[in-house]
Amino acid sequence: MAQIYLLSVLTLLIGGVLAAAEPIANRFAALAPIADLADQRSVTRGVGVAAVVVGGLKLFVRAPFDVVPVAGDLLPALVGIVLGVALFAESPEEESEGTSPLLVLRRYRVTIGYAAIVLALVHFLFPTAVIL
Repeated sequence: MAQIYLLSVLTLLIGGVLAAAEPIANRFAALAPIADLADQRSVTRGVGVAAVVVGGLKLFVRAPFDVVPVAGDLLPALVGIVLGVALFAESPEEESEGTSPLLVLRRYRVTIGYAAIVLALVHFLFPTAVIL
């Protein structure tokens, strides 16, 4: 469905910007309000849930122009799910030395955000690319 495709691109882009809001706001002063928006827990959790749901749907619902019947958009689906979990993950008060998956996602949240932004733009520009 084309709607799921558009939602995938939007959730990857918005979620990526929210995940990488601090470095983006530091680099571009005009985008400083994004950092304030990313500090609001309800916004990041809402976008995180949307990214997980849309990523999960992308695994099973194919777009009309997809050539591969299953997992034609595997990379956007998986990155959407990982991004959603990273946005939804609790911010630990003290980072422990453990290697909990949520701590790893929290530690690499900015990198995941940048990857989601790049993937959203590439996915938008090349909609018929297999696995993309």
